[in-house]
Amino acid sequence: MMLDSKTEIMRVAIDLFAKSGYHVTSIRDIAKHAHVNSSMVSYYYKSKENLYNEIFRNLYIDLDRLCKSKTETENIENDFSVFITELLEFCLSNSNRLLILMIEQISATNDSIIETIENIKNVIYLRFKNLYHLKGNEDSDVMFDWKFVTLTSHIKSLIIYNSMNTEDNNLSNTMQSIKNIELSLKILFNTTYSIILKQVK
Repeated sequence: MMLDSKTEIMRVAIDLFAKSGYHVTSIRDIAKHAHVNSSMVSYYYKSKENLYNEIFRNLYIDLDRLCKSKTETENIENDFSVFITELLEFCLSNSNRLLILMIEQISATNDSIIETIENIKNVIYLRFKNLYHLKGNEDSDVMFDWKFVTLTSHIKSLIIYNSMNTEDNNLSNTMQSIKNIELSLKILFNTTYSIILKQVK
């Protein structure tokens, strides 16, 4: 099914920003790969900066929805399993958007994006911390933060490897990242959790 022009422009922009970076990618590049005129990119998104900012705004909306979509039930293990699976599948199916986010944490293009990234990090952190305490863990915030950082570093590795084009190396490293995530989840939540994902590139 053909995507509408606005959606296709966004899809192409995400791919190009992830591959070449914000500063190297031009409106003309995006228009060329999306098979539209440069004026159409400007019509929908006004400027390259606004288009770039929109990527982060949409990412925040999607992750905020994901983190808040499951209300806690009496079955905390099910809540935990559903959230972890949905989060990791989201990471795999949106690896380019998340790769741009990781790059942006270093380059810091503008204040608006920095603020949005902080909001993204905060909503994920709070969801994990809520599940952590619901499962009866009583570690200090410092201990939780250390475990959380370790887990997220392995999730970042999963995103990076999933973005690679070398399939054999990609699959091997992706599976190793998943094993590392499983170990981190066991340390963080004291739960043996086997990750079975539908979406693996």
